[in-house]
Amino acid sequence: MTGALCLVWAACASAGDEPPTERPIHRFLRVEISPDAALVASVEGDSPIGGFYPTIRDLVIRRIDNGAATTIALPCGRSRECWPDSPTWSPDGSRLSFTLRTPGSHARSVYSVAADGSGLAKLLDFGGTIEDLRYGPDGRLAMLATANAIKEVGATEAGAPVAGDLDAKTPQQRIAVIEAGALHWASAPDLFVYEYDWRPSGKGFVGTASPGNGDDNWWTAKLYAFSEQDAAARVIYSPATPRQQLAAPKVSRDGRTVAFIAGI
Repeated sequence: MTGALCLVWAACASAGDEPPTERPIHRFLRVEISPDAALVASVEGDSPIGGFYPTIRDLVIRRIDNGAATTIALPCGRSRECWPDSPTWSPDGSRLSFTLRTPGSHARSVYSVAADGSGLAKLLDFGGTIEDLRYGPDGRLAMLATANAIKEVGATEAGAPVAGDLDAKTPQQRIAVIEAGALHWASAPDLFVYEYDWRPSGKGFVGTASPGNGDDNWWTAKLYAFSEQDAAARVIYSPATPRQQLAAPKVSRDGRTVAFIAGI
């Protein structure tokens, strides 16, 4: 009986297909639809086997009506850490702006490309991290930027080496606006801003922020109003309890209401 079972197993093994090869997972890291809902921009790539984040990432613009796709040719090519991110459409939908990481560093540049994928233009070079690009009602481009960044933004990112002056101030992520090819800071230098939104007037912002190390103090962030003119910060809401965390601030179109998520 045992011999018969072995013969059956051998026959099935020789006649059957080989085990399926494990394939990488295609992940969409960012998706942004155009104002007229005709196009969708995405940052995407294949995750390595056993990994999560794609090592090679593409910026793609697709037509919604027929699915036609245009992959944007990046200045640093399809190489490791040549990563596009934070795609955002201009108010009229004619151009797409995005950040691009300089491979081997924390530095970012900001680029703009036409909706059909042509006319790539550099808007800014910056020696630090940039994320969350947002066009204001007047067409200006804002972002969250960290000058002289020593690590990638986020508590889950690898920490910076502990070296040098241990009392030196931690680099802070701040709201900034591109003006004449340079950054104009629009939030206070002693606050780490986590999330933000334009005011409808285009004059200032609201955002969640806290002083100190941004990786440690999100739990105590408060809601601030920022004056773009002098970057002054004014607290407009403090958590009701130490366990309440604020997120996703949004300003109504008339500017009278600020909505946010308060998790406990």
